[in-house]
Amino acid sequence: MGILYRVKTDCVWDECGAAFTVYGVTAYTAAGEILCAVPDLFFDREKAAAFVRLCRSEQPQPWALLEFAEDALAAQYGG
Repeated sequence: MGILYRVKTDCVWDECGAAFTVYGVTAYTAAGEILCAVPDLFFDREKAAAFVRLCRSEQPQPWALLEFAEDALAAQYGG
């Protein structure tokens, strides 16, 4: 079985103390062991879910997940 990917939800605060929910991705083994987590990629949960779907179809290696995320964000935002 391949690597499992899930949306990671966190809360961050700006310099004025306002809280924001942010989303990233976590890669797991079938046994539930965390292999890699990339937090704070998106403010929009739907964009995070779309990225997780891309991870599920492409199956990037955990050590390459950050670069995979950077490439996906650059493609999405024209970077």
